[in-house]
Amino acid sequence: YDDVSIQLLEEDRSVNNNGLQVFGTVLKDPVATGAELVHYDFGSSNSNYLKVLYNSSIASLGTSWTFVTWVHRDTTTGWDFMLSIDGPSAIHGAGIKFDSNQTLMVSPHQGYTHSTSANSTSNLFGNDLNWQMIAITCNGSTTSFYRNGKLSSSDGKAPSLSLPDSTYYLTIGAEAEHSTGGPTDGRDKSMALLRLSATVATAEQIAKMYNDEKHLFQTNAK
Repeated sequence: YDDVSIQLLEEDRSVNNNGLQVFGTVLKDPVATGAELVHYDFGSSNSNYLKVLYNSSIASLGTSWTFVTWVHRDTTTGWDFMLSIDGPSAIHGAGIKFDSNQTLMVSPHQGYTHSTSANSTSNLFGNDLNWQMIAITCNGSTTSFYRNGKLSSSDGKAPSLSLPDSTYYLTIGAEAEHSTGGPTDGRDKSMALLRLSATVATAEQIAKMYNDEKHLFQTNAK
């Protein structure tokens, strides 16, 4: 055998089966004492993240999509990425993140002129250091932000999550190798049950997700 490469992968549990590459040290631990559900612990290093390579299932998400994750933050200071759009020509700050004002924001690869953010109620997201379910939907004309199954705010912008070419990719947990340098803007946080879909979830579906899943974050939950 010649030129053999071994890469640690985290399973993609969707029908697309695109494994996620692991960079740095990403731990998996129970979400609560004795619970069966585990979360990804990204620690305090910017170099700890998951990478999703360019593929057809994420390349053309466009302006119709749903992003859902449970997140537990250990600090509210500074920028903090949950999902980043990266690549050699990527604009710094593209993705889904908390900004330095603790505002939840979506920025496409085109830059900030196309960005959208939750309104002033978004500090409910940024100040919460407990497990919370964040859901963001974009229906082609409006972006809606949900916290723990309830609509927080909507904005009349529609940022695209499409990847412009095969040099781009997604990272989870930090902003990775963008044009200004190496990994950055990762903070102490954990994430669980992350989903990214090319369909737009309804308010009723998001409420059901929260009500079904909140029980998994309890002590000894099965």
